[in-house]
Amino acid sequence: MQNFGFRISNFGIIRLENRQSSTKSEISKSRNPKFPSQAIVACFHLLLVTGLLVMNGLLLNRMDKRVGQRFSSVGETSAPAVVAALGPYGNFIMQASIHYDVDPHLIRAVMLAESNERPGAVSHANARGLMQVMPATAADLGVKRIHALFDPQTNISLGSKYLSMQLERFDGDVRKALIAYNAGPGTVIRDQRLPAETRAYVPKVLRLWDRLQSRAKAEGRQSNVLAERDHE
Repeated sequence: MQNFGFRISNFGIIRLENRQSSTKSEISKSRNPKFPSQAIVACFHLLLVTGLLVMNGLLLNRMDKRVGQRFSSVGETSAPAVVAALGPYGNFIMQASIHYDVDPHLIRAVMLAESNERPGAVSHANARGLMQVMPATAADLGVKRIHALFDPQTNISLGSKYLSMQLERFDGDVRKALIAYNAGPGTVIRDQRLPAETRAYVPKVLRLWDRLQSRAKAEGRQSNVLAERDHE
């Protein structure tokens, strides 16, 4: 007489068994042949995600330290505080500032003077975007797609790079670098009479820069005072 019974397999699947007095035969075997490969893939994904999270944490910590070192003299000690003070494009400004070694408040001052932070701005001379980058200048810097100049991150990176080049060209003289940014380096090199637009532009940027720095110092000091009170 045959004896039929049920048993739970190792993987939780029910198997039907046919039991006889002397022999036992499995009516059904169930194993998932894909299980080992799926487990390996899952482990790989877990390791990958863990590695990315660790790298991201290290990069953020490194950025925070670099920002803190750059602005410790004005009382700003953390990347979030500095970025928040740089307006709606603070992240892109901060990235460009660190990459090209330009004061982020100067970058924003140029941006405000050039376009009033309007990413779709186009001048009568065909300069485009937040920092009013000329298509020819962008092409010289490796970006040939004109439409890319309306992308905030691309425009800020290009404008900051060009500003950094002028600062280096004129030994850190901000006034000369701003003239070169607005009217071309040849105007400075040949000591030409400045166009009326540039004569108004340079002091405007310098005033904005000073105002942004003063505001950042005040906000940085206030943040530090609040942080100290929280720890008391």
